Amino acid sequence: MKKTVFLFTIILFFSITKASCYGNLNLARQIELPNVKGRLDHLAVDPKRQLLFVAAYGNNSLEVIDLRRGKLIRSISGLNRPQDVKYIPLEGLLAVSNGGDGTLRLFDANSLKWVKTIYFRSDADNMRLGPSGTRLYVAYGEGAIGIVSLPELRRIGDIRLGAHPESFQIDGVSEKMYVNVPGKREIAVIDIRQEKIVSKWRFTPARDNFPMALYEKTHRLFIGAWVPAILVTYDTHSGKLLCRTRISRDADDMYIDPKSGLIYCSSGVGFLDVIAPVKNRHRVISKIHTAPGARTSLLVPQRHRIYVAAPAENGHAARILEFKIE
Repeated sequence: MKKTVFLFTIILFFSITKASCYGNLNLARQIELPNVKGRLDHLAVDPKRQLLFVAAYGNNSLEVIDLRRGKLIRSISGLNRPQDVKYIPLEGLLAVSNGGDGTLRLFDANSLKWVKTIYFRSDADNMRLGPSGTRLYVAYGEGAIGIVSLPELRRIGDIRLGAHPESFQIDGVSEKMYVNVPGKREIAVIDIRQEKIVSKWRFTPARDNFPMALYEKTHRLFIGAWVPAILVTYDTHSGKLLCRTRISRDADDMYIDPKSGLIYCSSGVGFLDVIAPVKNRHRVISKIHTAPGARTSLLVPQRHRIYVAAPAENGHAARILEFKIE
């Protein structure tokens, strides 16, 4: 028995060590956002032009950063509590969802000029591109995912959920969408071809299931919850809950590095958790200091970077923390 426990401990140690050696984070630089006040929300990147976009929720603006120069180059004002931003390469568009007035505002990705506004009932929030790149899914209001046809630039349908949807992910192979619905303490599984809910998983381990990440390669779905602060892992084939892991409080963004399988989770208490898979379990292998309120982030695997949005606080200007993955 002692020999078995010893061997398991050695295997566990080397599994974590192997994963962590690919995921060391070093703060490469900080890019200031002068005069940007209030909460910062989600981010997006245009890899071709090397531009980073930041939805500055509290500032009612979209901030545009040139990653080559590490400098803020433009601020698009007049938005209404922008919550998410998506770069849409196939259509050459930039989409910004606004929680304040429920609008989806579309801009030309080259000139950043306004193209069109599409109206939702209220609280336009998280967005995802469909597998074809021609449909945009928008979480909004008291319980729906809106469907936008990008070639036509018009709203073509809704998938009703019964409570406000938070983070959601799309499996491009099975064409299933997984949606956090914290108000109902469930995960809705949607067939995007049929545009309807095909299953509902009760989320019983905790309350307030907000961030989500999907690893299609291993059929694993990761859910971050606030009360208690845990990461919950599901098997997407069976819907079975596999394990739970303690994480930092107030998590809002979560990503999986496709090279290492490591999970990066940013939280408002000022940590970026690095979580390693070990068989069917996960462990936090490091907690990187960020800044108070730095809840949102963006992993850009092609650049081996993760960007964390830190709001203005304690004499510091709002800024983007750029971490290099080594």
